[in-house]
Amino acid sequence: MLRRLLDSPWTYFSLAGVLFLVLIMTQFEIRPPPRPKGTAADIASLKDRKDLNLVFIVIDTLRADRLHGYGYERETSPTLDYLAQTGVRFGRVISQSSWTKSSMASLWTSTWPARNGILRWSERIPPEANMPAELLQKAGFHTAGIWRNGWVAPNFGFDQGFDTYLRPQSGRDPAQFQHHAPSTVMGTDEDLTVAAREFLNSYANQRFFLYVHYMDVHDYEERGDRYEDGVREADAAVGALLDHLKERGLFEGSVIVVTGDHGEHLGEKHPPFPNRALELHYGNPSYEELLAVPLLVSPRSALSGEPPHTTQELHAWLLRLAGAQPDPPRGAEPAADELYVSELAYRTYRRDGWKSAFDRSQDRVLLFDLAHDPNEQQDLSATRPDVVEAHRRRVDELTRELAASGARRAAISAEERARLEALGYLEPAEALKQP
Repeated sequence: MLRRLLDSPWTYFSLAGVLFLVLIMTQFEIRPPPRPKGTAADIASLKDRKDLNLVFIVIDTLRADRLHGYGYERETSPTLDYLAQTGVRFGRVISQSSWTKSSMASLWTSTWPARNGILRWSERIPPEANMPAELLQKAGFHTAGIWRNGWVAPNFGFDQGFDTYLRPQSGRDPAQFQHHAPSTVMGTDEDLTVAAREFLNSYANQRFFLYVHYMDVHDYEERGDRYEDGVREADAAVGALLDHLKERGLFEGSVIVVTGDHGEHLGEKHPPFPNRALELHYGNPSYEELLAVPLLVSPRSALSGEPPHTTQELHAWLLRLAGAQPDPPRGAEPAADELYVSELAYRTYRRDGWKSAFDRSQDRVLLFDLAHDPNEQQDLSATRPDVVEAHRRRVDELTRELAASGARRAAISAEERARLEALGYLEPAEALKQP
């Protein structure tokens, strides 16, 4: 049989046909043009350009290690891989918290959670905080935020400085884009992309700052998808947005940033605390897969100054790039090796390569040596009580400072609260259990 196939001319005609089809397909493959690499003079002059726009994309619960460009074996992210190849991919970036409101507050205010006080479900960013959108607005940018996660809603202070800040409804009429008030329907990421396109159609001739916060990756379980299917969907949504930037002639003149607010726990570890309710909520505790996020910046020539290694450092870096001066830090900040993350049930603290996680009552603690155990497989709390005690003292000190800070509380409707519970952030009685 094999001999007859090898002797038959039709076998070779068929193979030639397959090769011809492959050749045709590769010729018509969409290959976006590479970014110009730029020179040092180009970088220095970016802040003086009047056609520079900022497009800031947050993909909720996006883990860096589930992107093909970060080494994942499956091709989950062709659009983001393209940005990594033609721009800059940061190898290791850490979110300041494992849940959205706290991490986004740190990103926008350039402060640690222990300093900005956004640690619990009811706290809000104070009006006197100068958010990046406010500073860019003063610098002449038209600012727009399009979001679906209720933790970044206006009642928590995240709309400060945005000319337009909305959660689009499913099937929203594009003519309604100018609305400032949020809708009552969460919609889909496709709705966000549609709203973003309408913004670009309206403001293509102005300098703009566009923040888009995608959500479908977070909802992968609700839709019955695997996590990586959600990543593919988000990647496609970003691709559609980039295509529209190209259609409008805005791609080359825009600095595009993609990151995650935090990562996701996919069952690699099981919390040792026997409370099923707490196990379901983000930040219980803050394992590394909940903190490590991607950071992609395009174009390559957009790099200037010291690059960020935490999301908390990101906005000041971008403001300097755009010619808007960031506010000086308020108060003493922890050293770079003293990263403090707080969650609903745990207090997580890092220093000198050690990471501890205390439950709310501090009856139990986990301790990991990240330098030698980056995947957090071995709890060393019993063998290194000296490190545990040093971390416990510092966590107590930060907690006392936080209690004295008088963080502001935000009003939240029963409907919005129900949405946040559905996302897995709140227990039904969380309002009664403030630490």
